[in-house]
Amino acid sequence: MSDAARMLTPENVRVVSELRHRLALGLDCRDAVSGLAAGGPLVAELESIGPFAFTPDRRLDAHGGTRFALAWAGRVRRLMDLAVQRGVAGDWVVRLHADAAGANARWDARRDARRHVPRRLKLRPTLAAGVPVTGRANARACRLFPGATFPLIGAATALRGRVMHDATTPMPWARVIATMPANQQNLPQARVVGRGMADDRGDYLLVLGPRAVSGAQLPPAAQIRLWAFGPATPPPLDGPDPLAGLPVEDAGETADGPVLRGEAIPPAFTRSVSRIVALPFSTVVSGADATLTLP
Repeated sequence: MSDAARMLTPENVRVVSELRHRLALGLDCRDAVSGLAAGGPLVAELESIGPFAFTPDRRLDAHGGTRFALAWAGRVRRLMDLAVQRGVAGDWVVRLHADAAGANARWDARRDARRHVPRRLKLRPTLAAGVPVTGRANARACRLFPGATFPLIGAATALRGRVMHDATTPMPWARVIATMPANQQNLPQARVVGRGMADDRGDYLLVLGPRAVSGAQLPPAAQIRLWAFGPATPPPLDGPDPLAGLPVEDAGETADGPVLRGEAIPPAFTRSVSRIVALPFSTVVSGADATLTLP
């Protein structure tokens, strides 16, 4: 056999160069209902590093549609180094939303498939001597809430409703929680059985989890207390940046935690309302029973 036809093996391959990248920050997007990889495709946009806006190219590199990362290189490295030199926090603000039909464009409500609701996270890379540490310390796992077109299974028990600022104005990006027992009006003492998030139209989809059932026998319906939380006024949506009103949720350096899991109510959400709802199992309830108007 000639040298030209010989199969390449480790014995006759010589390493001539090696390229390694240090991870600055990575994101693993999970579905808040199942905990599995979120249905994509999604986009992760880097809005800023510390006080420095990140422009013009803000997208994190996609790895499989629901995982994203940026290496400690180029503009990312320069801005992180600058934050360290100036002694300011080098927090990243990242937006997560549906892919706009593959276009390199900002989020557009008309092109969003509405499988998941957008989120806006503040994440702090873990550094050592001003450099991102190696390993998985800078990998983050976050949850995305179901949107209006989320694929429910046939036996799902859910509420499909809307959060309102007043009788005629929806409340975008509101948070919704279902708790039991229904007569418990103190949220910290109640058992959370479902969470949801309203989209830009105030619409939400909340799926009840397994904690809604106790015992071996399934009752005909669940008596739950349905909560909604929102800011003092609806955020604007008609400007050049419709996601500018998304609350910035500060997750700090944690790789996982209440903020990343969507369990923490944003501090600016100072208004709340709750009501008791009878929710038949294996049924999706909508309409007046699932509508909440903030006081």
